Amino acid sequence: MKIGTKLLVTTLAISLIPVVIIGSVALWKSHHALSNQAFSHLESVRELKKAQLENFFIEKQHDIQMLVDMVATNKQNAYQKLQTLQEHQKAQVEWYFQERLNELNVLSKSDLISQALVQFDRVSKTKGRKSRKRAWQSNDKKFGPQLKRYQEKYGYYDLYLINNKGNIVYTVAKKSDVGQNLRSRALKDSPLNKAFQKGSKEIALYDFEPYAPANNQSLAFLTAPILSKGKRIGVLALSLSPNSMNTIVQKRERMGQTGETYLVGQLNGQTSYRSNRVVNGKGQPIIGYPKSGEDINKALAGQSGIAIQMNSTGRLELGAYAPVQIQGLNWCIITTIALEELLAPKRATEEEDFFTRYINLYGYYDLFLIHPEGTIFYTVKHEADYAQNILTGEYADSPLVQLVQEVLQSKTFGMTDYAPYAPSNNNPSAFIAQPLLHNDKVELIVAVQLDETIMNKIMLQRAGMGDSGETYLVGNDKLMRSNSYLAP
Repeated sequence: MKIGTKLLVTTLAISLIPVVIIGSVALWKSHHALSNQAFSHLESVRELKKAQLENFFIEKQHDIQMLVDMVATNKQNAYQKLQTLQEHQKAQVEWYFQERLNELNVLSKSDLISQALVQFDRVSKTKGRKSRKRAWQSNDKKFGPQLKRYQEKYGYYDLYLINNKGNIVYTVAKKSDVGQNLRSRALKDSPLNKAFQKGSKEIALYDFEPYAPANNQSLAFLTAPILSKGKRIGVLALSLSPNSMNTIVQKRERMGQTGETYLVGQLNGQTSYRSNRVVNGKGQPIIGYPKSGEDINKALAGQSGIAIQMNSTGRLELGAYAPVQIQGLNWCIITTIALEELLAPKRATEEEDFFTRYINLYGYYDLFLIHPEGTIFYTVKHEADYAQNILTGEYADSPLVQLVQEVLQSKTFGMTDYAPYAPSNNNPSAFIAQPLLHNDKVELIVAVQLDETIMNKIMLQRAGMGDSGETYLVGNDKLMRSNSYLAP
């Protein structure tokens, strides 16, 4: 190669070295810039997802507080509703008996009653069975229609005229007790005889007890002395069947599906029903059946109040109790309604209650109302945990139990990580809960259940992720907390 050519090649090579170096540096810087840009984009997406998650849980904490406030409002409204309903029925029962006693007072002093007693008593002393029968029938035609109209008008079971010796000389119903003496073996222990003893001195009311001549139906008796010229000539007695009480307390207006009111009385140290029950008793006759409870004891002792309690079917209910002020009786009135129905009301025109609509709107899987002793008395889904005691039952080792115990102790907001939950087919679930407090005491716990859908909705959003990008969650146990887009 000629010397000139060599010089030319050398010169070109020397001149290209800076170009190559500068190009390489530029290429490296460009690649580095693109890498930094890609990493910055990924970091931005990560921070965005992280912020979305943090905001999500802050929002859920606000949601659960709103739910607790809603339950507190429903609870307060329920208390007021229950008290109003009970006070109205209590007033009706008290008014009913006061009116009957007032009527008895007027009737016992009427000429009709005194004349009828004198005439029927005179017949009872007439000799000869046939003569006595004819005379009795004659008096019955004279006085019977008026006495029967009175008995029917005011809804009495029967009306009795009894002389001073205890002889029942007349009754409207004309059952087997007519002509009997209250001191006889058959009637000496009867409620009518007990009422007669009281009524010989003053207007009196004797509580419901079975009365043999009325097929052992429980009857209450009102009695008053019958006077003639200032002297007692006998006793007027009126009997009441339980139907009168049932008519008052079994009114269904504003009672919902599970609400009912019933009466309980105490007689001779025993407490028992004074009216039938529509819901738990299904309307079957239970008057006279024993009934006890802390609320009944308080009411019979003169106290009034409202309390959450477990009924005989194992269902939580809200119960109002109060004494009934009736002369001569020791009664109380009890009004109950299922706690679930009160706290999760449903309008007559709607198929779903408020909480069902709520979880559908905000994407929760389920919602729970839990009693402090562990009973789940409301859920939307009604899965296997519904109406179970979560603290002592078969799900006592579930993540929900751990949260309930934590909230009961801390009395504040709490939540759990995702874990399999048996009542939901062991699907991964997280729970958020907060207590409803009254005087620093947990009255109930509101909890919501989150399934994986709600996390996936955030993490699988594709904006800015291209064809191959993805974001997913992993827990401390190195298990996935959301699905993978690339490996679903």
